[in-house]
Amino acid sequence: MSLKRLFSFFFLFINLSDLAFGQTGDNSPVVYDQFFQNYYLVNPAQKDSSEKINVSLGNRTLTGLFEGVNRFYVDANFLLSDKQKRKFHSFGLLMMNNREGDLFNRNRAYLRYSYRTVISDKSAISAGLATGFVNYHFKASEASGGGSDISPDINFGLWFIREKIQVGISYQQVLKPVLRPLNQEFTLPEYINLNIIHKLELSYQAYISSNLYYRYQTLQPFYIEYAPVFTFYDKLEIGANYRHERGVAVVAGIRSFEIGNNLLRFMASYLIITRKLSSFNDSVLEFSFGYSVASK
Repeated sequence: MSLKRLFSFFFLFINLSDLAFGQTGDNSPVVYDQFFQNYYLVNPAQKDSSEKINVSLGNRTLTGLFEGVNRFYVDANFLLSDKQKRKFHSFGLLMMNNREGDLFNRNRAYLRYSYRTVISDKSAISAGLATGFVNYHFKASEASGGGSDISPDINFGLWFIREKIQVGISYQQVLKPVLRPLNQEFTLPEYINLNIIHKLELSYQAYISSNLYYRYQTLQPFYIEYAPVFTFYDKLEIGANYRHERGVAVVAGIRSFEIGNNLLRFMASYLIITRKLSSFNDSVLEFSFGYSVASK
């Protein structure tokens, strides 16, 4: 039996353990080390009105013992604006796939709508709603005939926006999806995301964007991340993401490569896991890509 197949059976066993003590697998979407590259991953409301069209891709791969565990997302957003009234509507689509070894896949897909309006000369507020589904799929194996189940889901969020600081809050998995791909029942409880972004200008050519992310979910451990990112000439980015009791990710990338009114971006990160059960070789490699058309 291959190592990947052995791990798949191990992961299946862990996820089908006693539900009375909560699920040991993911019961909410994975948080990317580069979550700040696409805030639609954690909040369906829009925080930026500078891009008419935006497409984002992200991939997260575990190494070492957990090699074969991959996460992938694709997100597309389209902005409609009435600049005279300073009102903005946006529509989007987010799809996510989490592959746990050879046998188990967690899939999500959401359609999104967001409305943003200016409330003063220096402030704006945005509200968003995402509706979609969650799917758990087990492939057939020698130990199981496999199975799949799907459940609807809803997320909504708010952003308060100023030039130097932005505060967002979202309420996720509102419908508490319940899935039964096999004999085991998976219940996905609701949770709350809180995000704070602060921009500190160091000079005309450089600034630091500090990204704070806190997640609250009943019966789950304390979860917080802090990612300061240094940007130079609005082109190059370098920084880190501290994940409480999980590790530190080093991030670097190109913020914007201009092609006419179009912008391309790229970022890579490497998370060094510091949890006690991890070995030196257990880390996370992550990439994100973006394409956008500037809003005129």
